[in-house]
Amino acid sequence: MQDTCSDNNELIKDPLVSIVLPVYNAGRFLRPCLDTLVNQTLREIEIICVLDCPTDGSDKVVEEYAEKDNRIVVIRNEHNLHIGESRNVGIRTARGEYLGFSDHDDTHELDMYEKLYQQTSNGSKDVVLSGSLAHFLSSNNHTKSNDVMVDWAMTIFLNKARLWLVTTHIYKKDFLSNNNLYFGDTKQFNREDALFNLHVLCTIKESDSIAIIDKDFYNRILHNNNESSNPEHISFQKTLCFLSKIYNLLKNGQSNLSSGLCDYGISELTIRLLYSQFRDDLKVFGLKQSMYRIEQALDTHAFLMNTVKNTSLSISPLPLTKRIFLLIIKLKSTLGRG
Repeated sequence: MQDTCSDNNELIKDPLVSIVLPVYNAGRFLRPCLDTLVNQTLREIEIICVLDCPTDGSDKVVEEYAEKDNRIVVIRNEHNLHIGESRNVGIRTARGEYLGFSDHDDTHELDMYEKLYQQTSNGSKDVVLSGSLAHFLSSNNHTKSNDVMVDWAMTIFLNKARLWLVTTHIYKKDFLSNNNLYFGDTKQFNREDALFNLHVLCTIKESDSIAIIDKDFYNRILHNNNESSNPEHISFQKTLCFLSKIYNLLKNGQSNLSSGLCDYGISELTIRLLYSQFRDDLKVFGLKQSMYRIEQALDTHAFLMNTVKNTSLSISPLPLTKRIFLLIIKLKSTLGRG
């Protein structure tokens, strides 16, 4: 993609899709991202760039593009809010019938929003899902069910690579606003996309409110400066906070989906994330301290202990690291606290 943007001075009165783009220090990735937004084949869009106090000149790049394209709305945060609250700022500002989200370092197929909007059936769908290069809703290890909503939930729970995204979908703005669906504060917890999607899922009443395009429109650019590669993003405290929020959402949910998925989903998700944290800790703290951190988490958070106790765990045959981890939590759940 060339580093050029289209000359579009047309102010869209009633945009069909508002695309919320939080911008921090995007560096060289920002121009390709903006190029694939301003050149979308769906012209009736607005691009809401929420400048989250960047320090690398990303704000100047956004201003340059905004001068050439009136569909770009520029918002400047007074303080660094991180991506979750920055998206909420964009949601509240958006005028579009539907909302899309983008990260500042990724790119899009040029017909992405045209194809997504075509699937809304003239605004009758609350959510339209599509894929990224991670191939959303398709995996050799994942069997689809006959229920769209259960299938989506299982994908979120099973923690497949790069599937915890909001950036590949569009959401009806009125549906989000009427149900008070916003992003959590990512200064407190990580994996905000998964929590948002699960909250959306538990709010939808009928599966025919969801449409799916089994195509990959969104290109996630993985690099060393991704937020998800930041040690703060994968901190143990943030992981525990995320698990607690997921647990409370499902336990307190009123939908049949919430109750139907709660036991399986919580168990699967908890074990996977605790193991991921244990594996990351090994690189930093070594075996003894990593074991202690897992034990402390189980001692401190009753819902973690209860989840592990109620989960059937098979230790063999597994790689050594997984066997050590599972042995720790099995012993801890058997012996209890202390």
